[in-house]
Amino acid sequence: MRPALIVGRPIGMEDMLVWAMMITSARRGAWTGDIPTGSDHASYGLAVPCFVRTAKIATLECTAIDSVLGRLPDTLLQQVRDRVASALA
Repeated sequence: MRPALIVGRPIGMEDMLVWAMMITSARRGAWTGDIPTGSDHASYGLAVPCFVRTAKIATLECTAIDSVLGRLPDTLLQQVRDRVASALA
């Protein structure tokens, strides 16, 4: 199981799909748009410090979601929104 940030309400036929951004602990180098989760990672349900990889968005079937680990704080969610808005501008 890999963590992901669900970035919208269910979409598609019968609301069976969601958009998700990769959450990774990869240390191979940062990508443009990566947002660190910071030292409070455990309070969001993450075992180790991670990055939200805003450059990697996928469409998943809702049935692929096993559980909710936690919720990112509003400050991090706003950073994600700002990155996405900047990329789409």
